[in-house]
Amino acid sequence: MCSEQKVDIDIKGCDILSTMLDFNQFDCGVSGINDYLLSHAVEDSSFGVSSTTVFNEYGGNDIVGFYSLSASRVVIKGKFDSETFEGYPGSRDYMEKIEVTYPAVTVDEFAVRKDMQGKQIGTKMMLRLFRTLYISHVINNVGIAAVILNARNDDRVIEFYKNRGFDFIHNDYEKIDPLGKMDTYPMMIKFKDVEEIATHLNLDFPENLYEDLL
Repeated sequence: MCSEQKVDIDIKGCDILSTMLDFNQFDCGVSGINDYLLSHAVEDSSFGVSSTTVFNEYGGNDIVGFYSLSASRVVIKGKFDSETFEGYPGSRDYMEKIEVTYPAVTVDEFAVRKDMQGKQIGTKMMLRLFRTLYISHVINNVGIAAVILNARNDDRVIEFYKNRGFDFIHNDYEKIDPLGKMDTYPMMIKFKDVEEIATHLNLDFPENLYEDLL
């Protein structure tokens, strides 16, 4: 079982377009994610394709982690999803061959620098993500039904997301793919659960609601 060290490291996040932090030293252990940060994140943020937030230790100049978000939707593909969203408007309409979707936010990338993993950095980043979405939802009155992502086929990665409220969507992959043959697994957390986490942990509003949204 993956556990995190009780190390209290203060981090701060900012929009990748406004940071002067050094990207070149970042290595999360996955070359494709490293390449995204180094070669694509700035361009995607510039064009509004995906918005990246980078994190560093207070007083430090190196990135310790980052995540990228984009507007998306979650599609109800069958009985498993219908039961997951039981009670939501139209959740059973898939049986009539009607495409049912709900507004969502996709976590396109989420990574912590390899030497900082297991030190609660990822947890703090996820709570910051939840807080940011919660505040944005309230301020802008924008509907969000879920936060979705594709988790790498790695027991530690899947456990990390499960421990923070995410679960599989579309299928129970622990039953249908027990050998772990898929490269990634779609996961989600309902936004009402994000809201509950944000309020329960006192991840409340700053004095100026328009400050510190990134």
